[in-house]
Amino acid sequence: MMKFLFLLLLIPAAAAMGHDTYLYYIGKNANLDFSALGFLWTQYHPSSFEYVASNLPEDIWAQVNPILSYPALYVALVFAAIMFTLIWLITMPFRKKADKDFSFSAQKKWNRGG
Repeated sequence: MMKFLFLLLLIPAAAAMGHDTYLYYIGKNANLDFSALGFLWTQYHPSSFEYVASNLPEDIWAQVNPILSYPALYVALVFAAIMFTLIWLITMPFRKKADKDFSFSAQKKWNRGG
């Protein structure tokens, strides 16, 4: 289940990279520059951008607006990293002792009973 959740969190980053690669392939992006999050939003769904921009209070919009200038790939990767960290911190107390062992040994220790 956790692997599926991690894969699900990486889909936006893969989509952003796929979009930028496609633009490079068709010749619209000669240097493979990453597309800004705001560009993707205004290019592909301008009505939702206008709605959010007009309905958010100005102090909140002032905090959101700079994020829109960052590359979408970086925003998606940072979001995934934050979510991975939160999931790890939340699930850590509930893991078994064997799962908490972070040794690099591939050999498993088996309890053969006594």
